[in-house]
Amino acid sequence: MMFKKFFLLFFISIFSFLTIFAYNVEINSIKNSYVYIDNVYNTKSDTGKNILNLNGHHTLKIIKDGYTDFIKDLDINKDLKINAYQIPLSNILINSNLSKINIWYNWNNEKKEVILNSGESLKVPYTIKKIYIAKKGYNEKEINIELKPFSSTVLNIHLNSLQKCLIKTTPSNVKVYSNGTYIGTTPIELDKNYKNLILKKEEYVDYSIDELLNSEYNINLKKGKKLSINSNISDAIVIINKKYTGTTPFSKTLPVDNYFIEVKKLGYDSKYLNVDLSNNLNLSINLKKSLKKITLLNTENYEFNIDGKTIKGLNEILFDNKNHLLKIKNGDSIYSILIDEKTPEVLDFNKVGVLNVFSIKNDFAKVFDKIKNLPTQFFINMISERSTVTLKTTQNYYNLIINKGKYGNIFTEKNIGGIFVSSNINNTSYYLDGEYIGTNPFMYGLKAGTHEIEAKNGNKIKKEQLNIKNNNVYYTNFIFDEKVPVRLYTSKKIKINNIEINKTPYYFYLNKGANYIEVNNKKIVVFIYGPQSINIDDIL
Repeated sequence: MMFKKFFLLFFISIFSFLTIFAYNVEINSIKNSYVYIDNVYNTKSDTGKNILNLNGHHTLKIIKDGYTDFIKDLDINKDLKINAYQIPLSNILINSNLSKINIWYNWNNEKKEVILNSGESLKVPYTIKKIYIAKKGYNEKEINIELKPFSSTVLNIHLNSLQKCLIKTTPSNVKVYSNGTYIGTTPIELDKNYKNLILKKEEYVDYSIDELLNSEYNINLKKGKKLSINSNISDAIVIINKKYTGTTPFSKTLPVDNYFIEVKKLGYDSKYLNVDLSNNLNLSINLKKSLKKITLLNTENYEFNIDGKTIKGLNEILFDNKNHLLKIKNGDSIYSILIDEKTPEVLDFNKVGVLNVFSIKNDFAKVFDKIKNLPTQFFINMISERSTVTLKTTQNYYNLIINKGKYGNIFTEKNIGGIFVSSNINNTSYYLDGEYIGTNPFMYGLKAGTHEIEAKNGNKIKKEQLNIKNNNVYYTNFIFDEKVPVRLYTSKKIKINNIEINKTPYYFYLNKGANYIEVNNKKIVVFIYGPQSINIDDIL
């Protein structure tokens, strides 16, 4: 009996000791939260406030359905007041194109990560602004969200393969073409190796994507107005604001704006228009044929170089009303002529002789009944093998013998030479010793000595220094490497620049300047300076 009394007294003493050395821990939480100490249920917060007697190290956990858990490690050596931070949850239902995905978000400076099956839900604090969805072999997706407390949200997620790209548009059901071939409508997932995509929808402006560099595109198409262009001859080139856009008959939806339009075809006068596309517009264009040919006869043994393009046995030049330099080689004989609007339509190299007259003075020359400003050249049609020609200037008379199919150079002053200068690009600006000369190929008389010739084409500049010697003639051609698109039609077997064309219409790029066509055993030069449509049957 004494032992029992002693044990009871000892227990009461120990309890009193512990109570004396415990501290008050005040816990403020949302009403009806459950309080756990070291993962053991302790009490329920009916009023939102609880006071516990604790000391030492403990883990406090407060939970309530619909809110985030509050967890805090405590080292209790004094009275404490704990305000539990409990955030309302929102429910997110996630549908995905993949059966299983990884989802993570940042909360309280920690990365929270879960694995969900498609169609499952995730509860997150409503203050979360971003979630991230990922899976190996797919592009990670960052999603911005706006949640409300206790709300439910549905997310339909499409993860793109690293090798694929998703294209979405507003509006949807936009037709997608790759290199002109229809491949489907938006939304559409494509392999990233697709190139040259065009998105088309009636009443909307086309949208182009050269390469699929991103994993996803969200594109808002803009409404526009339709421009339609018809011409009396089909397949005329349409150039809008200096950019090749198509051929007639032409129809395209463009943004509302002002446009500069060119309609052209080789062998026809071009049309130029300024239009205000504030409403749908239909244009009917009448192109007039304008084709001048310069025929070259008996050229089998001749080699020609026209604006830098070398051709053996040239037969025709389709003249474009611009000046061109034609360099001619026959055996050891080399000379040049300038082709312009005054050049005869037929040059028979068994009959014609060429006389070049160089001068550094502002003078004129007369041969037969033709008077020209110097420097200049004369074409002399001959019946016999040779002909005597009188050349008259203000200072001198020259009696000359010109051989058939040959040339002669006359220098009207002492200690001068001559030059011929051209380029493969029209409207090239030429400078001689720093002085602007013009934009046409030219012949010039220069004093003997060193001279600099400069050619400018846009921001491209080429220069050449020439050491001019007395009574010598020099030839300079500046080549600028630029290509333009060409659309070709023919019913005949042809070659262009020695490349055989087997099918038409044929689309390809040609160098700007002179290009030659071989058809029906003839070699014909055409000049191309921009996008062009060529119908070989029209120009023969």
